[in-house]
Order: sequence, then structure tokens, then C-alpha cells
Amino acid sequence: MSSSSRSFLCDDKFDVVISELISRGWIRITAGAMSVPRECELIWTNLASVHFGSVFGRFVNHFRGSQHLSNKAYLTYHLRSCGLAHHMPTTWSSSFESLPQMLAMVVVGSLAAKVQSKLNFVDKRVEKGEGGRDDRFNVEFLKDVISALEMYLRGGVDKKEEDGGVAFHACMASIRALIIVWDALSKIDLGSTHVIDSYHNISSQLHQILPTCSDIIIDSAVDAMNKYSGEANLWILKPVGLSCGDKIEVVSGLLNVMQLVKKFQYKCIMQKYIEKPLLVRGGRKFDIRQWVLVTSVNPLEIYGADECYLRLSKLPYITTNESLSSSATHLCNNAIQKHEDSYEKHEDQDDVYPYMCESMMSQEEFCLWLQRRDLISSGHTNSKDIFSTVLLPQIRNISVAVIQSVQERLVRVGKGFEWLGLDLMVDANMKVSLIEVNVSPDVSQSTPVTTRLVKLCTKTLVDLIFEEGGSCSKSSPDALDSGKDTAERVGWSLWHRSDKTQSPAQLKEVEQQKEKKIPFGNGKNYGPRSLDVFERVDAIVEHYEAKVGDDSASSLPSLCDLAVSGKPSSTVFEPSLPTPNPTTSGDDSVKNEHSDDYDDDDDDEL
Repeated sequence: MSSSSRSFLCDDKFDVVISELISRGWIRITAGAMSVPRECELIWTNLASVHFGSVFGRFVNHFRGSQHLSNKAYLTYHLRSCGLAHHMPTTWSSSFESLPQMLAMVVVGSLAAKVQSKLNFVDKRVEKGEGGRDDRFNVEFLKDVISALEMYLRGGVDKKEEDGGVAFHACMASIRALIIVWDALSKIDLGSTHVIDSYHNISSQLHQILPTCSDIIIDSAVDAMNKYSGEANLWILKPVGLSCGDKIEVVSGLLNVMQLVKKFQYKCIMQKYIEKPLLVRGGRKFDIRQWVLVTSVNPLEIYGADECYLRLSKLPYITTNESLSSSATHLCNNAIQKHEDSYEKHEDQDDVYPYMCESMMSQEEFCLWLQRRDLISSGHTNSKDIFSTVLLPQIRNISVAVIQSVQERLVRVGKGFEWLGLDLMVDANMKVSLIEVNVSPDVSQSTPVTTRLVKLCTKTLVDLIFEEGGSCSKSSPDALDSGKDTAERVGWSLWHRSDKTQSPAQLKEVEQQKEKKIPFGNGKNYGPRSLDVFERVDAIVEHYEAKVGDDSASSLPSLCDLAVSGKPSSTVFEPSLPTPNPTTSGDDSVKNEHSDDYDDDDDDEL
């Protein structure tokens, strides 16, 4: 078939794709998702609109099962199952985890924050009055909460709790280690010589300060402090079923987290907030948007866009209590930032002028900024070294690992492919973390930064997919080392290719795995004891809250009684749990409450 007779079906919002194909002689046709004309060779639309039963041998821009990448709960589940959870900030999902697990995670965060704050007791941020800290309640309050969690643990984790208690036991072990370290630190006088400014040397410093603590205890405490870094114990929460940054909130401490979880009716996802991000342009937060292309599932073949770009917040980053409600400060997605009136003016001697775009930064500009800031002083003499040797390897490794974690859930129907948008953050120590994965990422010409990249990547993607002009020839054995194939294409580079195709027996085993349902159900899996421990902790929180606000709170019931019996009968805890829709892991054409992120465009921070 000649190129002039080829036809395609494409949504209006993919205007660059439409222009590129028409320029090559393709004919755009209009039809419904259920009635694709026989002559149509390509379907390019949102994942939720794809009817895979009608794809047959056509090209289509999605894999069946891609919501396992774009849905935060699914992705968290798969990364944890594969031992890759360290690629994301610590995350809890009501879809498959227990309420006691959520409580334990926030308690670990509180203790880690207090230990770190004690070690950094001359932190300049304290002098500036920056807040968000969970100082309202002391460690004794946390110990009462821990007692309630220990009682739950001794009684055995609810059989309905699908995580089997493994994650909960790990959190409790971290809590015990942090309590021991806190108690030991509280008994000594920390001089200025023991101030610790970063996590790089915290283990050796703690061994020096606390020579009587065992290596196991200190290592466990340090590991927890790395996973739950930050002195403000900030968490970012999002209710399920929403997008475009809607209802996302950043809160600090156990009290605020519990109130928000109840407000969301226990149907939410919670993630540890990266409190010390790398900041650009006068102290503004950013995330990195990296495009990734998957052209085959078996064997797995992954390409990465040659250039990423940064999306910036409009306001300088601060963590005062008042600032936590500012989406323009803490969320970088376009759905939030486009509603802000203007960017705050600033002066930064390390910035690159003039800007190509206020809301975004190109990779080239970012490299220049890294060079000027001289973040890495040893062994890196130019901007290319800093980005390509420190950040890019992390971005590439995370991208490949994330897709590999869900490979068994992806099905290539017809000649399917997937253009993904990965959102990543960089902390002050140059560690890259994945925030989320988006299907159908925004590929519009919304800014000068994206206009050039979208046109270039769309053109070379079409070349790659349809093998036009010989630009996607087979890669040499050294292709993976260089990231380029033998044609030295501009736009996409080969990041991963499996060595061989799976055998029929292996494919059959994979198909059987795909039929297994993931144990999801917001609130459905919460056993009575799981809800009961939430009630007990809620009672303890209210007790301390009243005590903080009223010096005459001595008339309140004793904490021992609360830990045993929960709230007084006058305030019985009656959770209003939703009845979730059944979740099916085999048919992604049915959108349910867990699959809140089929499509990207204006994506979430979680």
C-alpha cells in the first residue's frame, strides 16, 4: 500500500501528529471508537477511548493494560512487588493497604523528622520560622500512638489485609529503632561539633555520638530517615477518581493526615513529600518531564527522548504552615500553574538569561544552570557532565525499571506502542525520584520549549513506528551503551531491548499471571480491627489536641484507658466507608475508581 492511500483516526488534541501524518500523504478519517473503518491503519486516541476488540492488526498508540503504569495505586503495588519501591517516595494507597499501615508510616515520618531536627538543632530554617513541623505534640504523644499500634500488632494483622502485615511489621521495626535513637540522643548534650547537615554522613555520626547503640538499630534508624527525609513530616494526599491536580493537599503531621484521610472517606493515596527539592530560578520547585516510547512488549523495547524539560512552579518554594495550601508553590503540573496570574519576579545570579519560557526550562538551559551553580564540584567541569553522568543515568534506570515492573500486565494488541510521560523530581542531594507515569502525555505546542520537542519527537516516532526512510535500522551491539542506534537518530534513543523473545510456554505463564486479580478495593478490605485501631489513635490525638489547647485537660480520660477502650461512648467512631466497584485487572476498557489516570495532559503530582 502506498503512503498516499494510508488513513488514520486521531483525536483533535494531537494536532502535531495529525499535521505530520497529513504531510506524509496520510488521509484522516472520522469514526467512532466502536466503528473503525476497515481501511484505517492507525488509531491515535486516549487510552480510555481505545476498544481493543476492534484494533485487529492496526497500529494503535496504547497497550492493553497501560493503566497499570498510569494509575498510582497499581504502579505502587507493582514496584513494591518487584522490590523497586525505592524509585518512588514512600507511598500508601487505600486500594490495597491497611489503615494501621498508614498510621505507622506517618509515625515513622514524625520520629524521623524529630531525630533529624534534633541533630540539626541549629538549622537556619528554624531561625527563619519556616514551619509545617509536627511540633504540636511531643514524642510522648507518639509513644502513646505506638502503644495502640503495638496492641494491634500483637493481636495479629487482620486476615483481610492483603499486604499480609509485611509492610506494617517493617514500619514498626523502624519505629522501635527511631525511639531508641531518640531516647539515647535525649540523654546527651549535643554540642555544635555534632551538628549533621546532610544524610551523607549521618550513619557514621550516629555511631560516634551513640557508641552504645547497636549497628542494627542505627542502620535501621538511618534507613528510615532516608526514606522519610525532612524535618516537617510533610505528606501529599490525593483522593481517588480525580485528576488535573483537583483536591490534592499537602499537610504536616499525624493529626492533619488523619483528618484529611477521613475527609476523603478513606479513598486516597498518600505520598511522602520531598521536602528538600533542588530549586531553580529564584528558589522555585520543578519536576522533569521525560518522554519514553515502548515499541514492543515481547521482547521489551524502550526508547527515551533525547531531551527532557522542566515544569516550574510559579511561586518560590517555602514550607511555612500558611504556604502548604498554595498549589502554585507545591504543584508543578500545567493544570494548576496555568490558572495563576503571573510568575513572581526574582533575581538569581545563577540563572540563565533571557528565558525561553517562564513556566518551563529546556534541558540545555538546565545544564547551563547546573554548571553555574556548581552543584558538583569534584570531577565535573561542564554542564554536560553534571546532567549526563549524574541525573540522566538515574532517569534512564528508573524509566526502564518502572516499565519492567508492569511488563507482565501489558498486552500489545495489533501493532501497539506507548508514548509515556514520566514525571520525576530531583532533591537537593541530586537524587532522582519518580512521581508518576502518564499515558497520552501532553504533546501540544503550548510553550516555546515544547513546540520544538513535540515536532521533532513526533516526526522521528513516526519514522520509528512505520520504518519509513530507513531511519530505524537494527541497532548495533553497542547501541545500548551509547543510547543511540546505528542511524544516529535525533529525537529518540534506544534505552533497553530484551535479549530474546519469550517462548510459548513462558508466554502462557505470563497470560496466566495477567488473569490474576490484584487485591484492590478502597475500604472493602478494611477489617474491624483495622478500623478499631484508627479509632483508638483518633482518640489519643483528640486527647492531646485538647490538652494542648486547654491547661485544665486533666479531667480527660487517661491515655491508658483510651488505648484499651478507644473513645468514650459519647463519641463513637462510625466510619462511612464507600462501597467500591469491583476491579478487574484483565479489561482496561472499563474505567473504575482506581483507574483515575487513564489519560495525562493535565496530570497530578501524585
